[in-house]
Amino acid sequence: MKCDYWVVLGDRSFIHAPNSGIQYAHTPNIISNSEYRQFSISWSKNGVCLGQNGELEPIMKLECKEQNFNYFTFSMHRSIAPAHWRFELPPPEIKRPLKTVEGGKLQWIKYEDSMPKNAVCGGHEHEMLFVARGGVRGSLTPGKYVSSKAAVFVPWGGTTYKLTNVEILCGYDCVWTPSWADNIPVGAVEAGYSEVDREPLYVGRVKHNGFIIPGKVQPSHKVCYIPYKNEEKAFKYYEILIEPNQYPGFAYDSLIPSIKIDIEPNIDDDRNSNNYDEENDEGHYYSEDDEDYNA
Repeated sequence: MKCDYWVVLGDRSFIHAPNSGIQYAHTPNIISNSEYRQFSISWSKNGVCLGQNGELEPIMKLECKEQNFNYFTFSMHRSIAPAHWRFELPPPEIKRPLKTVEGGKLQWIKYEDSMPKNAVCGGHEHEMLFVARGGVRGSLTPGKYVSSKAAVFVPWGGTTYKLTNVEILCGYDCVWTPSWADNIPVGAVEAGYSEVDREPLYVGRVKHNGFIIPGKVQPSHKVCYIPYKNEEKAFKYYEILIEPNQYPGFAYDSLIPSIKIDIEPNIDDDRNSNNYDEENDEGHYYSEDDEDYNA
């Protein structure tokens, strides 16, 4: 639908939009015949604003739901004095060449006394959170490492577990990509396994209450679980960590329901990591009474 918006400057300025009425502002001497003055027009889902250079508050704002901006024109309106328009264009964008990442292959490193080099940042919750994993009740589960607590918190069985015998994901040849339910993209980082049938678990993260929190993607449950405030919270939509171009012959069956992928990828199974000692699994349920931590 065609929309005609008017932004008029003068002693009495106004913004007019179809189906949204008109907004006036008393603006004496807003324009000058002796100097250029800078103005800005901005729009968002909340409306159209007219602003003036150096001012924090807009001159006026008109709320309008329907917006369809295709072009702008400028002209004089019932004035005997000449006016000249000058437009400031942004500098040309420099196209930088893309370079292939060298090195930075992901690996799980056992946490000792300090954070290993190139730890993967998974989000933030009052502080930076790092991607980590640890053993809980026969599973190897990814979660969040909290530096201030020197511990990993993982979601399992509806609760949050605090672990100190853990591994940190390190490297930088990886990206986060949006996904949902049991749609596991090619190259998803396999971080562990469930206690039942050793189902692969993947590294995911979710934006929740203003935080970004890493956790586990469990395909059979069609959600990403995160540890938050002593609970295991489930989300259908999430981001999942992938290694680009690492597994050209692998895809999760749910992405291609009518095709079976028979090619075996040439990878090392992290579930058999020598750094992880399942017998020394020291996970325990973490309650609010423990060091009054509210992760």
